[in-house]
Amino acid sequence: MARVALVTGGTRGIGAAISKALKAAGYNVAASYAGNDAAAEKFKAENGIPVYKWDVASFDACAAGVKKVETELGPIDVLVNNAGITRDGTVQEFKGGIMKILERSPVQVFPMALRGLWGSLLTRGKGNPFHRAFQRGPFSKLEIVVGEPIAASDVTPQLLQERVNALRGEWK
Repeated sequence: MARVALVTGGTRGIGAAISKALKAAGYNVAASYAGNDAAAEKFKAENGIPVYKWDVASFDACAAGVKKVETELGPIDVLVNNAGITRDGTVQEFKGGIMKILERSPVQVFPMALRGLWGSLLTRGKGNPFHRAFQRGPFSKLEIVVGEPIAASDVTPQLLQERVNALRGEWK
């Protein structure tokens, strides 16, 4: 039986690319999304990846969503927390949801961070995006950096946040 991967924000942008890559690697993938039903349904039709709608900022919605994924696909082996990019690049406090998953499936956790998005054409915010693009020049380099794995027994939300912040550094 294939392992199950859940990608939050998994129907568009970087999340969609991660969802497709995991599917190509043999995982049963579930892609969650927050609100664009038409885009999610198009993604599902084009890629054969089931989609699930919920608000990742709501603990109750996450619990219900994860329960539905696990009922339909099986226990989650891989979680990619892709959703929740803030408008200004700040990293919000990590919550304890990862601990619930690790209680059921004690696997290594790979901290990851996105660098270079803020100050680029892709930056969220008000105003003309072309003005934002030139804060770093017309071709801002985007990077995804991956840290060393953390054993399930050592993971805490605080440690994971420290590792992600260290990977990202000052380069938003």
